[in-house]
Amino acid sequence: SNLFFGLSFYHTGLRATQTWTDRLSTTVSVVNGWNSVVDNNEAKSVEADVVYKIENRLLLKGLYFGGVERSGGAMEGPYWRHHFDAVAPSCAARPSCS
Repeated sequence: SNLFFGLSFYHTGLRATQTWTDRLSTTVSVVNGWNSVVDNNEAKSVEADVVYKIENRLLLKGLYFGGVERSGGAMEGPYWRHHFDAVAPSCAARPSCS
């Protein structure tokens, strides 16, 4: 995973998580850009992830984070930054996956 290499260190915004079953959950966020409390444009960045647990074996997580990262009115136009990440840590050494 390059979660803290390619993604921002902090976000300011809203996050909602839905647990669908004891194995499946999703999260959606709308934030003010990457490492921004006050965004440099009118567009928001978005994050979405899916977590699936295979009981006592594996935790699968897929994540997308993207958004416009140019100042509003830039001559070049909007520039979307996209980041995808996937991790699958083993739960064999732990009593349960959480």
